[in-house]
Amino acid sequence: MTTAWRQALVKLDSRLQSRMSDKLKERWNHPAGLKTIHFWAPAFKWSLVVAGVSDYLRPPEKLSLNQSSSLMATG
Repeated sequence: MTTAWRQALVKLDSRLQSRMSDKLKERWNHPAGLKTIHFWAPAFKWSLVVAGVSDYLRPPEKLSLNQSSSLMATG
């Protein structure tokens, strides 16, 4: 990551935290909080599962083989 980009993100983070309550800051800065992959990876995975569930309402000829294969491969 470039230095300028990192500095911009740190500045944005500081601005956001200045407007947060103490409880929200605690969650924001938690080691497994909103700023980490530990939060976003499962959230993204569940969005794929929800998209897969929507296939139950589609006619069989409109199902995506690529999407179904990726859901099967990733669990």
